[in-house]
Amino acid sequence: MTVPRDEARPDTGGEAPSGSPHSGRSWRQRRLDRRRRVRQDLLAAQAAELHTIRSIAGAARELVAAGWLQNGWYAHRTPSGLGHVTSAHAAERFHDSPVVAACLVGAIVHAGGGATAAHTQPVQRAITLTWHTLFADPTDRVRWCSPPAERAARVRELTSWNDHPGRAQHHVIDLLRTVEEAAVSHAIDTRSRLLEP
Repeated sequence: MTVPRDEARPDTGGEAPSGSPHSGRSWRQRRLDRRRRVRQDLLAAQAAELHTIRSIAGAARELVAAGWLQNGWYAHRTPSGLGHVTSAHAAERFHDSPVVAACLVGAIVHAGGGATAAHTQPVQRAITLTWHTLFADPTDRVRWCSPPAERAARVRELTSWNDHPGRAQHHVIDLLRTVEEAAVSHAIDTRSRLLEP
């Protein structure tokens, strides 16, 4: 014997059955709550990533303060004690040799884990924030997710800035310190958005 539809499932007005964890809340309210939780999770992840970016910029600043170079990414100390300047592509051959100096981008990549970590999200976003700090309008939003061609163009622009004949070590150190401050500022803004309803 079949039970009529309206008797089998009483109309609850879109609310969950009594006794369930969702009772008293409509389907629309539950959906809005789900979206709010997803948004908060994303914002929390962004705040954590900005902390990582600040750490990368700080470590890059310390490396540049110890030794800065132009027209190359890294200077490695060889077993004979001599410094050997390498490009990004050749850096992996010297992965066992200590890095004693780096350019702006090389320092960021090294601070983020070295040549094998160059394409990881934290390193790419540290480069993005560095480019944004140097070249973009401060009131513009940071474009964290950019196409590969745009990311490559940013690396070239930062490399050209580093290699400019009038550039000095203290300019690069000051820029990386500003990037650290920008990461902190963005993290504070992100955390304040976490408190929004």
